[in-house]
This record gives sequence, C-alpha cells and structure tokens, in this order.
Amino acid sequence: MTVLTRRQLLQAGGIAAVGLALPRMPGALAQTATTAVGIAADPMGPGYWVLMSDGQVWSRGTAQGSAETFSGRAAAIAPFPTGGGFWRTRRNGRTTGQGTATLQTARIVNRQGRVVGVASTRRGDGLWRVTSQGQIVATGTATNLGAPRTDVPVTGIAAHPEAAGYWVLDRQGRVYAYGASKVLGTPVGPAAVDIAAHPSGGGYWVLQRNGRVTAFGAGAHHGNASLDAPAVGIAAAPDGAGYWVLANDGRVRAFGSAKDGLFTTSPPPTPELTTVGGIVVASDIGRRVRGLLVHAADDGFKLGGYGYRDHARQVQLRAQNCGPRYYDIYVKSSSMCSPPTAVPGRSLHEKGLAIDFHRKLSGGGIGSIAGTKAFDWLKKNAKTYGLYNLPSEPWHWSTKGG
Repeated sequence: MTVLTRRQLLQAGGIAAVGLALPRMPGALAQTATTAVGIAADPMGPGYWVLMSDGQVWSRGTAQGSAETFSGRAAAIAPFPTGGGFWRTRRNGRTTGQGTATLQTARIVNRQGRVVGVASTRRGDGLWRVTSQGQIVATGTATNLGAPRTDVPVTGIAAHPEAAGYWVLDRQGRVYAYGASKVLGTPVGPAAVDIAAHPSGGGYWVLQRNGRVTAFGAGAHHGNASLDAPAVGIAAAPDGAGYWVLANDGRVRAFGSAKDGLFTTSPPPTPELTTVGGIVVASDIGRRVRGLLVHAADDGFKLGGYGYRDHARQVQLRAQNCGPRYYDIYVKSSSMCSPPTAVPGRSLHEKGLAIDFHRKLSGGGIGSIAGTKAFDWLKKNAKTYGLYNLPSEPWHWSTKGG
C-alpha cells in the first residue's frame, strides 16, 4: 500500500527547517473573553494548530487549514494522523473535522462532566473523547479500552500512535494507560493540564499549569515553559525530539526540534550513473559490477538486479514499508519496517552503491536468490568486486554491506 499525497509527502522529503516561535496569536486576546484551549502538531512536518475557546483555529508552519468560530465552548483539538486536517470538539462532545479529518460526532448523550480531550486512532477512522469525570466515549473504529476511576478531574487524553491504546491524565498528574499504552511514570506536583504521546508510542510528556514539562520513556525533557499565563496544552514535534507548549493567552513556546527546526530531509546529490547489464549504478563501481556479472555468467549464473533509486522513490518505499507519518518515514529505524528499509538520505541505493540482486530465469522472469546456489556464489565471489551482503537481506549487496 502506497500512501503519499500531502503534497507528495512534503515534496518527497524536501522539508526545510522552519522557525515557529510565536510571540502571540493574532488578536488582542487579553482584551476579549477568547482564550487558547488546545494545540495539535502536524504529524508530517514542523507546524501546529491552535484552538481558541470560540472554535477558531490558527495554523502555523506546515500545518494546513484553519477554522471559524462556532456556537458553544471549544474543548480540545486533535490532528489527523497523517496531517492535512484536524478535529475540534466542544465541551458537549460534538466534534467536527477539517481537511482530511472527515469523521464527525454528535454531542454526547448522558454525558458525565464536560469533554476535556479528544484523540484519534492511528488510521484516523475512530475517535476517543474523554470527559472531566473520566468517561470515555468511542466513535468509529475506536473502542472503549477502559476508563479511570478517580474523584480528581481528568484533564487530557493522548492516543498511542502505533497501536490501539491511549493514556488519560488527571489533574493530580496521575496517568492511566489502556490497550497498548503503558504507564511509564507520573510527574511530581498537582495541576497537570495536558499529555502528549511520543511518536513512537514509547513515551509521553505531561504538562503542568505552571509550564513545567515532565518526560517519560522515549520522551526526553527539553525545557520548561516560562509563561505569564497558565499553560493549557502540549504537542510533540513529529520527529519526537521536541515539543510546543501553549498558554491560555495564545503564546507558544518551542523546545528541542520544535524550536530549532526538524533535521533536514533534503535529497542527497544525484551521482554520476551508468547502466551495466540492465542495472543502474554509480559510475565509480560500474567496472566492478560488470566484472561480477561476467564472472557469474561464466559460472552459469545469470544475475540481474535493481541498483540506483532516487530520493522520491526511497520516500515512497518508506511510506509503504514503514508507515505514512513523518516519524515513520524519517525517524523510525529500518529494522522496524517490513521489509527493512533505509531512512531517505541514508540509503546506499540513493548513491548508486547498492544492488538488490535477483536471478534471470529462462522464461524471461526473475527469481529470488535467497537460499539458492546463486546466493552461495555471491557470498564466495562478490567481495572480490567490492560488494558485501547485508545479512538480514540476502538480495541486498553494497560497497559497505549496509
């Protein structure tokens, strides 16, 4: 399954670092009854949406789309898992989506307390809403995996990004985990206001009203927000190496990669290429590859393969084999993909220095070399021509063995 779009995954990887420090949202918030109530990060790049109490949504950086005011009081905002849209929910539970977020929900009947948070399933086809009394209401493909029993008001919810699960936070800082989510710790001190999941699902951050951030598991601490107004929301940068903190007057503070801009994903320089036996490789190794193919043919093995691939194709393969989010494509380790696939910009295929070999069959088709005499031949002879196997992938041979 290939899932690109979103401007072809932000133009196949050419995501520039973006400065996103936001001194104050548009408008003199201090002079009106409108306050900021939530923040959601773009899962596909350095950007975010801020939700105001009247339902307005402001976008920054790569985050796309905005929203006008509505009747009722806004409660929370959540991004579509692969960007391009968001949900905003009212205190009565009615939830509307923008852009790619098409799932809608009505107000919650027999609601227990006001709605304080909303979170999406990993495919964006289900929603969890949580109320101040800990009631969980699931919609679409989302299922109720459990709810906290607490007399302390609940303040937030965060979905597990990789599997079915979620975390629920109460005002005392206690974290409750359901489904695939695990409790990794709770902060010291009261007045916890929001929780954000690390993109890997292996950690989270808890925000307190005074701007203090506590990190657990894979979530590293990058700083606390010094604000003149109460903190109300936290959102994780899509690479998992930073976060944004929102105050109720609309100011945003950025930390880690959220402040410095995500690491570059620009494509590497295109090498000088040549075609040898139908395999496109860097000219630097063309003569060696030709020698290997001739030697193999002399010994009765007709080998073909796929060599150079451009950056856009590597991005496409990562989306197909690893997942469609920014974290899946640019951060997740190769071993977590099926099959293993190098991070764009780090693949030797992009430099023309790697070949995925196959056997040429007599009928014109191709066959795998795994477990065949052709593979045994390569193990014995490829090093003579400066090519080495990646042990986990019998077909993959390169100048560095990676």
